[in-house]
Amino acid sequence: QAAQIAGATGRTSVFLMDDVGAELDAPHGERFFAALGALGCQVLATGTVAADFARHFPAGQQLFHVEHGQCESAVGAAPPTRRRDH
Repeated sequence: QAAQIAGATGRTSVFLMDDVGAELDAPHGERFFAALGALGCQVLATGTVAADFARHFPAGQQLFHVEHGQCESAVGAAPPTRRRDH
């Protein structure tokens, strides 16, 4: 549908994805994000495993870590550790 809309209007879609890694296994996640990448669309995605984003999104993409209401750039940073106190 997104490809058809882009072809008809010349505008790309915006995808809002919430923890896709919890819904798709690794091979299907790879295919899904490859399809989104081929569309050249904007993707806003959440997840709990920082390494998944490095694998699915090419270099040069903006990546942020949000925790307890704080938002920080995560480009070039080590993946955040999970806290177990909440």
